Amino acid sequence: MLSADELGLLRPASIVCGFQHLAVAPRDVVSRLIRLDTTLISYELLRSGAGWRPCSFRSARWAGAWRCTCRHYLQVEAGGRGVLLGNVPGVPRPPC
Repeated sequence: MLSADELGLLRPASIVCGFQHLAVAPRDVVSRLIRLDTTLISYELLRSGAGWRPCSFRSARWAGAWRCTCRHYLQVEAGGRGVLLGNVPGVPRPPC
């Protein structure tokens, strides 16, 4: 999402490519983008011909790897609550 400083750099009718996440953007940011007649190309919405989202897939894999790195801090020995992460590559799902 664009920061206030980045918004100040936009000229009318600018084209911005990136991960936009406008669903959670502050209303003033969205209003400013509309007033500037900005065209947004949101990487998270791009789809391949097969229907999958290649940009979101890559960031999801990165997020999964990051969660694996953080799992140490969830262990009781590290001061955590002993919560098992689920849905992480290489980690079996916890029992329900």
